[in-house]
Amino acid sequence: MLIETNLAADPNCIVDAFREIVGDAHVLTKSDDVAAYLTDWTGQYSSDALAVVRPASTEDVAALIKLCKERNIAVVPQGGRTGLCGGGVPIEGRESVVVSLARMNAIRTLNPQGRTVIAEAGVILETLHEAALQEGSIHEEALGMIASAKRPLVLAGAGAVGAKDKLIALSERLEAPLATTLKGTGLFKGHPNNIGYFGTLSTAEAYDVIGVSDCVIVFGALMHILTTDRGELLKGKRVIQVNNYTSDVGRFYQPDATLIADAAQTADNFLYWLNEAEVAPSGFANELPSHDISVHPKGDPAKSTQGLINLEYALDRLNETLPEDRIMLTDGGCYITEVWCRVNVPDPNSFHMSDNFAAIGQGMQQAIGAAHGAPNRPVVLFMGEGGFMMGGINEFNTAVRTNRDLIVIICNDSAYGAEHIQMLDRKMDPKLTEFDWPSFRDVANSLGGQGVEVTSPEDLEVAIEAINARTGPIIFELKLDPNNVPRMRI
Repeated sequence: MLIETNLAADPNCIVDAFREIVGDAHVLTKSDDVAAYLTDWTGQYSSDALAVVRPASTEDVAALIKLCKERNIAVVPQGGRTGLCGGGVPIEGRESVVVSLARMNAIRTLNPQGRTVIAEAGVILETLHEAALQEGSIHEEALGMIASAKRPLVLAGAGAVGAKDKLIALSERLEAPLATTLKGTGLFKGHPNNIGYFGTLSTAEAYDVIGVSDCVIVFGALMHILTTDRGELLKGKRVIQVNNYTSDVGRFYQPDATLIADAAQTADNFLYWLNEAEVAPSGFANELPSHDISVHPKGDPAKSTQGLINLEYALDRLNETLPEDRIMLTDGGCYITEVWCRVNVPDPNSFHMSDNFAAIGQGMQQAIGAAHGAPNRPVVLFMGEGGFMMGGINEFNTAVRTNRDLIVIICNDSAYGAEHIQMLDRKMDPKLTEFDWPSFRDVANSLGGQGVEVTSPEDLEVAIEAINARTGPIIFELKLDPNNVPRMRI
């Protein structure tokens, strides 16, 4: 309630104005009533005030502030009065009013799922804590799911890369397999619990392991439709999602429990309480085969045809022979899922996919940027010939002029591969998708770089030697059969 503010200087008059705003019972002036409000807990700070006023709403507060501003009266807000530095005590010698927020004590919303609360200023922490306990703890629910799981699995995405050691510790404590999304690629490479990718990129054996799991603990991942195989891999499972941002939760899949929290701290917290409760390990990881089920079956060089190289075999050999400290980028195209499955990187931060933009032809520019950003590391770019002609051919010379250590591997099936497959599936003539491209080996040489062409397993070995002996940017052209490029793993 707003009131007239043309008041006399009489303190009693201003106190009466306070009473009009909040009511008689909530304006304290007697010594015994105000004593506790005028001294802090230490007893070192104390002073006087015109009154202690106890508003019940933001409208009350607004009216009080307006009145005090016009009278040049200092406002001293107080909450739980637990301060020890005198900040809640009126200033000596200054006309002041204490505004106690104790009546503004409503908890308006409490959202355990999002771990957020909207509370009025007078809510004390003890009250808030008790309310949260009554609502139930999502953290405790998640722990219960993990503790009761017979076959738990730990899944990590790009948002959990920094939590590697904590996630491994949790996996070992639970005896749970470890898996990653595409953007977490290589995070657990070499660990005995590692099964590689979770989703459509999984090996057949890893897919089966995921299929029999009963609880998936997801850290730093969006759970994209390809990660979950459009939800198929999560059917009948309890799913716990740990992410830093609320916006990353529920975009593709709604988990059973969501924790908006740091991946490393949460994994460490899970580990602590599992130990406190003496929860037995699941033994699930002990059921894994003795061999590495994250590795796809090797490509067969005998499947190469006259003048064309088998893609799976070529990628396997490149994985074995490309520089180990490589940064790898992939442009868009129908070949990319096979690259993701067969060519490793040292760690997730050494991998980047330009087709986040859902378009081909952007890989070269980003690869050159990576080569400038990390000039002491070789950058390997996989792209299709369509993407190279669309956005790469003009920029390859930039890599030459700036002398970047760039290895460009062009997967050339002489067609727009995705459209070629669609035409075949619809029993239509795919000729419209096929192109008679120029020799990319010759293009590379004409732009001042180096070019090699691979049409057979024998050519492949010669080309690998050229990569090892490179002195600047090199284009490595794999000639492929458009009718024999593996289908995308989607």
